Parts: sequence; C-alpha cells; structure tokens
Amino acid sequence: MLSDDPAVQSATSVALSTSAILAALVSHLKRKDLISEQDEREIYEFALQLLEQNQPGGPATVFEMAREVIEERPKP
Repeated sequence: MLSDDPAVQSATSVALSTSAILAALVSHLKRKDLISEQDEREIYEFALQLLEQNQPGGPATVFEMAREVIEERPKP
C-alpha cells in the first residue's frame, strides 16, 4: 500500500518515472541497433555496480530492492 505521505508519494513517482524512462531508452536504443545485446547487459550490470559502490552502511533494504528491480528487468 502506498503511503499517504506526500513526500513518499513524490519520491515514489520520481523513482517510477525515472525507471520507466531509462528502461524505454535502453530498449529503444537496442531496437534501433544502436547498442548490442551485450551493451544492454553491460548497462544493467554497471547499474548494479553503482548501487553496490554507493550503498551506505547499515540496513540496505532500499538498495536490495533496487538491485532486485534491476536484476528482474525484461531480458532480450
């Protein structure tokens, strides 16, 4: 259930729209043959690396959830 907190709703909206735009961009570049399947995989692998490098100490629930989202992306 989505929080009633406007700040949480705003952050969630930004995260969802950013994720959708990025996924659409990568997919579009692949369909136009501007990137290869290998390039596409590397983009998502690099995203996972960035998450791991920037993960703060302590509970990592949000980072773990973000990692799961990236790992479950549509596969070519």
